[in-house]
Amino acid sequence: MYNIDPKTNLFRGLSQKFVPFADKIKTLPAAFFKIQPNKATFLQSKVGGTPYFPPNALWPLGRKNQPLGFLAQINCAEFEQIEGFPKSGILQFFVDPDDEFYGSFEQDNKIYSRNFRVLFHPKPIMVQNSIAMPNIDQGAMPISCEDSRIKFERGKDFPPSSLLGPDGPFSSSKRFSPFLGINGEWNEIILAEKMKQEYENAITYINHPKIGGFPCFFNGHPGQLNSSLYQYDRLLFQLPSGRDIMFGDCGTAVFMIKKDALLQLDFSEVFFSIDA
Repeated sequence: MYNIDPKTNLFRGLSQKFVPFADKIKTLPAAFFKIQPNKATFLQSKVGGTPYFPPNALWPLGRKNQPLGFLAQINCAEFEQIEGFPKSGILQFFVDPDDEFYGSFEQDNKIYSRNFRVLFHPKPIMVQNSIAMPNIDQGAMPISCEDSRIKFERGKDFPPSSLLGPDGPFSSSKRFSPFLGINGEWNEIILAEKMKQEYENAITYINHPKIGGFPCFFNGHPGQLNSSLYQYDRLLFQLPSGRDIMFGDCGTAVFMIKKDALLQLDFSEVFFSIDA
C-alpha cells in the first residue's frame, strides 16, 4: 500500500509543495485486498464460486424472482477492524447476470435497479447448507474466477483530487481546495494544474479492490445526477475490473452504504454503481 512518511503523514513520492497541506488531506482507513489463485473455504473471503449459507437459507432473487449471481463474500473477521464496520460475520454480494449493468444504478434513467442483493450473516456456523445452486449462466457474470481467496492488507486511503474541491461530498472537501486555488495558497493556474496532476499520479490505490476508504468514480460522483446519493457516504465494497473480472467496458463495481445503516448492520438499502 502507500508508503507513508510518519513526519508529514503524506505518502512518499509527493513533492515538498504538499507538506504545508498534509494535515488537511483527510485519509480514511481501508482494507485493501488482493485476489489469489488458491481456493477459499465456504467461510473464507472469496470472489466467485460457492457462497456460505446458513441452514434454511434461500437463494437471493431479483425483482422478477430470477436467481441472482454470486459475486463475492467478505468474512469481516479476516481484516483489521475499521471503525463502523462489523468485527465479524459474512457479507455477500449478488448481482444480476441478465442485466448489462448487473442490476446497478442506471444513471441515464436516474432510478434504482433492485436486481442486486447484499446479505449479511452475523454468526456463521461451521455447517454448510446444502442449498441447491440455481441454474445461472456463469458466462454472463462479470467474473470468471471461482472460490478465489481474498487476502487483506490494512492501510490509509487518500481521496482523489475530485473530492478535495469545495463541492465534494466528503468532509475533507469542505476545508481544503489547494488545486483550485480558491483559498489563495496558489494563484497561478499552471502551478495548481501541475500539483493536481502530481497528486493524481501518486494516488495509485484509488481504483483498488478494497473495503472502506474512498470510492473510485472516474466519471464523477453519481450524486451529481441525484443529490440524494450523497447520503451513501461509506464505501462498503469496491471491485475493479482486472484479471478474470470485467464489468462492462473495464468498469469498477462500487457498493456504498449510509453510515447509520452500516452501524446498525442494515444492508437492505445499498447503492450499487458501475463506473467505467
